[in-house]
Amino acid sequence: MPRSRTFHENALLDPEIEWFSVRGYSAASLAQLSALTSVTNGSLYHAYTIKRGLFLSPTAPR
Repeated sequence: MPRSRTFHENALLDPEIEWFSVRGYSAASLAQLSALTSVTNGSLYHAYTIKRGLFLSPTAPR
């Protein structure tokens, strides 16, 4: 049985937007975002598959 997600995607929005704004898309890594948000790399990869998926997340404000 799959485990349920232990984080809420909306909780990642502020740190994600700030991190990509400060570092730029190319310099930001999921490992760094993982450390910043205390969400494991595995959870981020499972939820978004790739960094671009997180960057283009449909929950992100446009």
